Amino acid sequence: MDVGSDLESPTNQFCKVCDRKAYGRHYGVISCDACKMFFRRVYLGNMLYSCRRLGNCFNTPSISRPWKCQSCRYKRCIDNGMEFVASSPPVTEVIDTKFKKLEKMLGELRLKDIDRQAKLSSFYSLDDPCLEDVLKDPMAAPNHVVDPHEWAFLALFSHMKYFMDFKFVQNLSVRDQKIIFQFSTLKLTYFCGLMRTLNEKRMKMLNPGGQEIYPDDLIVHYRSTPYSLARICSEPVDRMIEWRITNEEFYLLNLIFFCNPAIPGISNTTQMSLTRKRNKYSGALFHYCQIKYQQSAPSRLADLYSLYGIITTNAQQMENLFYMFNFNTPEFKFRNLVTDLFHL
Repeated sequence: MDVGSDLESPTNQFCKVCDRKAYGRHYGVISCDACKMFFRRVYLGNMLYSCRRLGNCFNTPSISRPWKCQSCRYKRCIDNGMEFVASSPPVTEVIDTKFKKLEKMLGELRLKDIDRQAKLSSFYSLDDPCLEDVLKDPMAAPNHVVDPHEWAFLALFSHMKYFMDFKFVQNLSVRDQKIIFQFSTLKLTYFCGLMRTLNEKRMKMLNPGGQEIYPDDLIVHYRSTPYSLARICSEPVDRMIEWRITNEEFYLLNLIFFCNPAIPGISNTTQMSLTRKRNKYSGALFHYCQIKYQQSAPSRLADLYSLYGIITTNAQQMENLFYMFNFNTPEFKFRNLVTDLFHL
């Protein structure tokens, strides 16, 4: 057991540092997880803080939420007897089992996402599979240099491949797989495009080759109302930049949004499977937010979950634009997978 934490200690007590609910004895003191991690981070980072007041924030009734003062909070940790044992075994470098599981999960998701991005930017297919073809043979990979004008097909394909690599998705019936992918793939592929834009430090979403995401014919079709096209590619990016969405948050949100048990038409068995997985990834996201944002974790979660509404609204508007273009320009032939997932 980690000598910094005694998980067998009583948990019906309050943290000696911040007076919130305690979850065990950490570094010798009954405390909450947030204060435990705060103490460890400050100690190992040799961080120095100064109080903007008189160094007695915890004794001043007019000061709300005094643990925001890092100097007084760390002093209170020391005053209550917290002590980091330098000779602790290496396991103390990883705070607890939950942290190790989260670290492992994020590492695996990072590798999966790197593979997805590689498929998006490095391959192209001369074949023209539809949704059912991809579901029947998810292991088949395109093997030609990517053509940026066909980005929509490959973006959708690579995202489907990403999810099909998860065992719980493979175990679903083909019928339910088809329903889920028809419901979610466009939204989440759009979300991936937004995150790629954020990582590329752009203000507007472009395809991997740096061109517009829309076919030239579609841009010409909407030349009298270009704002609609531009807004979909830029407005949500502004919000993600403002909130500084991290890659770790993206990995987990991508799966949380995918594991939607409320998708109409799926079986009860699939609903239960998606619920279990959504709870797993939601718990991991909350733990991540607790580590990174501490007392602001609940409000951060609310911001992150609100992204789903933004993504859904814009993806639906993109689908509508493609639908009207397809209706008015039937001679333009989309790839089969694009037709299936844009509901053309």
